[in-house]
This record gives sequence, C-alpha cells and structure tokens, in this order.
Amino acid sequence: FLELDVCALKHDSQFPLETSVSSAFVRLLTPRPAPSIHDSGGFSSKAEDRLFRKLFRRYNQFIRPVENVSDPVTVEFEVSISQLVKVDEVNQIMETNLWLRHIWNDYKLRWTPAEFDGIEFIRVPSNKIWRPDIVLYNNAVGDFLVEDKTKALLKFDGTITWVPPAIFKSSCPMDITYFPFDYQNCSMKFGSWTYDKAKIDLLLIGSKVNLKDFWESGEWEIIDAPGYKHDINIVITVFVLNVHYRTPMTHTMPCWVRSVFLKVLPRIMLMRRPIDEDGKAGLMQQVGGGSLNCLEFGDSNLSSVEGCTGNNCSCPCQHARETPDTSDSGKTKSQLSPQNINTVMAFSVVSPEIKQAIDSVKYIAENMRSRNKAKEVEDDW
Repeated sequence: FLELDVCALKHDSQFPLETSVSSAFVRLLTPRPAPSIHDSGGFSSKAEDRLFRKLFRRYNQFIRPVENVSDPVTVEFEVSISQLVKVDEVNQIMETNLWLRHIWNDYKLRWTPAEFDGIEFIRVPSNKIWRPDIVLYNNAVGDFLVEDKTKALLKFDGTITWVPPAIFKSSCPMDITYFPFDYQNCSMKFGSWTYDKAKIDLLLIGSKVNLKDFWESGEWEIIDAPGYKHDINIVITVFVLNVHYRTPMTHTMPCWVRSVFLKVLPRIMLMRRPIDEDGKAGLMQQVGGGSLNCLEFGDSNLSSVEGCTGNNCSCPCQHARETPDTSDSGKTKSQLSPQNINTVMAFSVVSPEIKQAIDSVKYIAENMRSRNKAKEVEDDW
C-alpha cells in the first residue's frame, strides 16, 4: 500500500480555480471557431461510435487486463490535494478534497487511429472498464471508495487515465500540547482492497503529493506531504508486531533468557549494560520508596501514624542524608529526614484537603514506580 504523510501547521491558505474561471470567461467572450468535419455531428462522431462499439463488443470489465494471468497490472497513482476542508482535533479526523490520478494500460482497448479518422483519444464511462479498487485504508467516516461516475481518458495504445475526485475523512492522531500553535502529522494509506502485489503493482508518481492545485486554508498550512510505498509480507508484519509490542503485561522473560542474553553473552562479547545518564531510575526509586510512603495519616493523632507506638516513631523509609550545598558559605546543610517529617506531621492537624493531596502524590509516585519497573523489563527485552 501507499502511505502519504500530510504535515500541517496551524496558520492564520490539473486546473486552479482562478485559472479555470478566467479561462471559461475568456471562452465566452471570444468568437467560436467554425465547426470542422471532425466536430460532433460530422464524420468523426460516426467514427467514434464505430470505435466505441468495436472496443466494448466483447469486453469484460471484471477481468484484469493482462495477457498472462501471472503478470501484475502496473498502476501509477498520484494524489492531488485541492483543499484541506477541516481538521477536527476533538474527533481526530482530517477532511480533505482530493483528486486521485490512476494510470494503467489495458491491452484489450487498443486501436489504430488511421482506421477511425485519426481518433487518438476517447472518453469512456469508468464503470464500463476494469478499474483498480484503490481505497483509503484509514478512512474514519463515510465512503472509502472514490466516485465511479466520472469518465476515463482512453488512448489508442491502451493507456487509461482516470482522475476521480473524492472527499475523504481520514483518522489522524492529534497532539494538542501546543494548541493553538501546534503541528499535526496525518497519514493517508491507499491500497488495493482485493488484490495483492502479485496482481496489482502500485507505483507512486513522484515522491510527494501534488499541491499545484491546492486551495490554501485560512487556518492550516501544509508544510510537507511526502509519499512512501510499503511492501510488507503478512508473516513479517506479525513477527514485527509481536516483538515490538511485547510488554511486561503480556510476556514474562524466562530466567534462562535473562541469564544467557543479559549476563553470559555480554561478558563474552565484552559488552556493558548502558547506564542511565540523567539518573532518573535512581531518583524515582528514592521518590517511590522514600518519604512519600511515610505520609500516611488516618487522623491528627500520633497513634494513627504507621509504625508509631507511644512517643517512639519508626518509618520504613530511607534515613536522613547529608548533601553538600554549593552556596557561598560552603557549609553542609542537612536534609530533613522522613522520620522528622513524619513526626512533625503527626503532631499537626491534617486537614482533609492536605490528606487528599498526600494521597494524590502517593498515587503519582506509585504510578511512576510501576512505569520504571515496566521500562526496565522493556529495556531487557
């Protein structure tokens, strides 16, 4: 399938709209040339009628146009964005107005122009010819197929050019952290719905989306729109998903795997386990297992503190630490130990708001500790 990335920035903008309107206006003012023998109603229309009857007398639009059944149909594909209609950040949907250009060759629709008064091109209804069933895979709302009521341009050598318009509402994960000055990266994935690469070889025209006819939006600006082609086997895809999304919640690392791959092999290969540069793991262990666990209060009495009997208090936390203070005095200041915090808080009246805040901090600490443990297991994998 083909994947097109549309990178958009929030902003306060094969026939442009202004050009089309101007051209139509000029044609209305200029005198119409005298009809020739090849205009409609002349000999050319009869020749075109003969040609149309000849081409579709025994034509079957449900059969792939290949002489050998094992050969694929090469389809050139191009996406032209005419308008970025809407970017719904709440529902995470991007609505676009597109022109989808399909080019392929049908050997059954060939003729000699000399036999039909020099006719080289004809327009035929697209529902009478075989068409590649290219759909939008990540469509969110509405039809994921293009409009089939448009006509296709047929050349005498069998080349078919079909450019149907479409309005798609594709799903797009939104990140509104920096709203309203946010960047969004939305992808549109196109591919054949019923044929694989052995039947249809989909080629992307160019490396980017065609923006020549783009009507600029007043809210969003398209920064870049590159295109990619992905050829992935289903077996490889399952393997990648199974390894990439392996988490401690779904898989448990056996002891022999940990011993062999994390202890024995690194020593043989003279490898050392990477050390966290910013020391976040150690900090989280201190926060998770430190003074936050000591602030557990049932009421304002000393006896309600966990581990307190009489005038003696004990807390299963870290002991007081001496940390150097790089101030002008150069003196070393002692941090307040968890036991001292616990004792002071025990003799003070704790309001329900403070208790709720302490519970919230404890919940955050537990959550961060769980994430650290899961991160360690993921790093091991």
